[in-house]
Amino acid sequence: MKNNTKIQILEMHKGKFSDKEIEDCFNKIKDPEHWKYPIEIVCEKKWVPLAEAAITHYHGVIAEVEFEETKNGRDFYAVISRGYMADSDWV
Repeated sequence: MKNNTKIQILEMHKGKFSDKEIEDCFNKIKDPEHWKYPIEIVCEKKWVPLAEAAITHYHGVIAEVEFEETKNGRDFYAVISRGYMADSDWV
């Protein structure tokens, strides 16, 4: 994706989450071995925007989001990052 798409994603989340919320989320979802490594989590739909914002902020990429399953009437999604700056269009 081009830079302006990434900027639009960051702007979309601006003001929705505090810096602390984004930091706390990233600390929960990052690879424990190294924060630059790829991330793949499964979460409820309501957490997807925060996970996307955290990944975009820290990894500098747009997260891939895919429907995973419905359990007990709740939708779950996979949120995936290929890793820090993995999208060469960013640089």
